[in-house]
Amino acid sequence: APPLLAQRDPRVTLSEFIYNSAPFQSAHASTIESSGGVLVAAWSADNGATWSKLAPTELPNPNAGVDGIMLKDGRALLVLNRSETERTPLNVAVSADGKSWTDLLTLEKDRGEYSYPAVIQTRDGLVHITYTWKRRRIKHVIVDPGAP
Repeated sequence: APPLLAQRDPRVTLSEFIYNSAPFQSAHASTIESSGGVLVAAWSADNGATWSKLAPTELPNPNAGVDGIMLKDGRALLVLNRSETERTPLNVAVSADGKSWTDLLTLEKDRGEYSYPAVIQTRDGLVHITYTWKRRRIKHVIVDPGAP
């Protein structure tokens, strides 16, 4: 099989599924945290009953959730969908001022739903992202935001 899109970008150091088979209709709303040097991820299931009712943000995003952090270098980083009508593509964008955003990379561009991202930066400077992958899996990607 060809490598996943994110695995072809030199800034991505790891791209993996951490949850592969949901015993329920949809898996979404992942979160990630670092505790004592150990990464912990969690997600929820609601069968679509409430997630689509979230209020839109000012960023181009189809109610799919957006998450962001302040990087150690002072830039802001967001994980978001750029489409107003679909939850594809899923992008990582950075900003020096919080007003203008530049796409750093595209995590997913194939047709499907990529949503509910969660993002943290660990002590080593790497950015860990989890998100819903086509409502069937939870994916974990590690990005080096300082890589060219």
